[in-house]
Amino acid sequence: MATAPQGFPNSEGKQAFKGEAVNLDIIFSNLHIAPPKENVGCIGGTEISLGKAGPAQKVQTSGNWTITWHAATKAVMFAFPHRGEELWQWGNYMVSEFSAKQLNAHHKLITFDKAIRAMVSGGQAILLTNHNQFTYLYSAYLLPDGIQGGLAMQTTIRE
Repeated sequence: MATAPQGFPNSEGKQAFKGEAVNLDIIFSNLHIAPPKENVGCIGGTEISLGKAGPAQKVQTSGNWTITWHAATKAVMFAFPHRGEELWQWGNYMVSEFSAKQLNAHHKLITFDKAIRAMVSGGQAILLTNHNQFTYLYSAYLLPDGIQGGLAMQTTIRE
């Protein structure tokens, strides 16, 4: 009998069941430390809830991503078992991309992954395995001249 992954954050479980992209930073933080507590401020004698703090840790390396992707895959497969092969293939794709890039470029892959998963979301129109649907995002995030690639655009004015 399948069960939800133990220790998986409720907020991301809800995202998975809604068919929306999960936040790997929140999952990663939850794997190693206590989930973020609610921020509470006081004005005089009145407490005001400011919502939950952001994730305590962020996915910053290929190792972080791989560990967290494994946990996320288990949770999404609990909600949508038919997506297992797609998730497994995306994980393999990302691992091969991490292995092909220098360590100082891994942050670009992590950002690229976030953009792709936000675009695919519940996998109703586009799947993670439809690489041809997001080649422009690959160019934008991973190529040196991409608009999200981290290089500042330089303008030269000639007189």
